[in-house]
Amino acid sequence: MTFRGGAYDASESSTDKSIGDRKDSDGFKADWIEDTLSFGDNTTLSTFGFGVPEQDLNQAFTSQSQLGLGSNSSFLNALLSAGDIGTKAYSMFWGLVGGPVEKQTRGSLVLGGLDRSLITDENDNFTASLYHGGKCGTGMVVTIGDILLNWPNGTDVSVFMGSQSAAMQACISPSFAGLMSLPLSYYNNFWSLAGGTPPDDKTEARSLGINYFTMLFEPNNV
Repeated sequence: MTFRGGAYDASESSTDKSIGDRKDSDGFKADWIEDTLSFGDNTTLSTFGFGVPEQDLNQAFTSQSQLGLGSNSSFLNALLSAGDIGTKAYSMFWGLVGGPVEKQTRGSLVLGGLDRSLITDENDNFTASLYHGGKCGTGMVVTIGDILLNWPNGTDVSVFMGSQSAAMQACISPSFAGLMSLPLSYYNNFWSLAGGTPPDDKTEARSLGINYFTMLFEPNNV
């Protein structure tokens, strides 16, 4: 079984050091380690602290090897202090993973800025303040008024089934491997429109590996 990014193995390191006085993170009990973190031949962060989960994460919507990029990220702070980035900003492009092979692209993570080549119109963006008063851990709360499925023939159909008054709040969480989770009623709408049959005559099947815990369907009749 493979997990997103694999897991840190302290037995393979000669420079690791236990720092067990750190607090647990994101609700997971962790064994806190200090070690040297290298990025190719260009950047090395010495005595960098991080947590290794001490529990099975299979039952959660969280895969292994999460990279902390929060507002007070020790990872980004260390890169900034070392002069490797000029700001604690970062940008993430998921890539295009569906449809014909020639339309698919690899994703990317840019630390300290963004890739302007991925932006069609820099004036067409959404900017909002972070909100940390609720259950959204990232503080990135948005309101979704509609979700459209884009068919290959150029037409669109709404997952909201025309109910524009059904706007809902959502939390943007870049670490979520499945890209999006939906309330069951909207997911059922999506399934009825997109089609698909779970494998092995199951009513529901989940993936492991890179696309962690997302829905599985047979490749035909979709």
